[in-house]
Amino acid sequence: MLERLYSQVSPYIQARRWYIAYSGGLDSHVLMHSLTSLVKAHKLSPIIIVVHINHQIQASANEWENHCRRQANALDCSGNIEANARKARYQVFSELIDGANDCLFMAHHQDDNTETFLYRLFRGAGLNGLLGIMQERVLGSGKLVRPFLSYSRADLAEYAKKHQLDYVNDPSNADTHFDRNYIRHNIIPEISKRWPGFASSLNRTSKHFIEANEILDDVARQDLKAIASVEHGEPFINMSALHELSL
Repeated sequence: MLERLYSQVSPYIQARRWYIAYSGGLDSHVLMHSLTSLVKAHKLSPIIIVVHINHQIQASANEWENHCRRQANALDCSGNIEANARKARYQVFSELIDGANDCLFMAHHQDDNTETFLYRLFRGAGLNGLLGIMQERVLGSGKLVRPFLSYSRADLAEYAKKHQLDYVNDPSNADTHFDRNYIRHNIIPEISKRWPGFASSLNRTSKHFIEANEILDDVARQDLKAIASVEHGEPFINMSALHELSL
């Protein structure tokens, strides 16, 4: 797994810092352990900084924060614990990343992508909403990267067992009153009984949607170039040209 992961993060090895979003759970613990292992094994240059946001939502939130501190210290990682965060976590992450080539790594995996796709599908999302979880995007001055999207949760659990990782379990993940948990525990297992490989197929579909969306963006840019102009320093739309486009 580590060598396969190395090929996925190799485009980012010149980054000054690697930030790791760390909740203390299975997925993010595997991410922290595997990335620190890669840095040590390949003597990579990025400094690893572990970021944990304590939203004070769960009764055990402070215990989880202390657990995260201990685990990060055990791996000799720098720490940046945001206690009692009042802002959305992505805004916190965005403010932390101040280097042009710094990277924030998040542990979203194949199962997360499946849940996200189905959740948005049931809510009637359009093509843009059905793109799934993006592998990479701009965040702050740097990039947000998700190297685990081709791995299942079972893959991460196997890694955690092999390396005897100590992680926390969020009890709210079992509450099926939440839509995503209902999809995870009730819908996906039933679909998997009939189509065992559907998660991989759905991920391929998501990639097709990404490609289709890129084509639509290209066409939109071409259309805009054909109908938009500037006169006396002011942009305007040529309405006759606009009406020549299909609805």
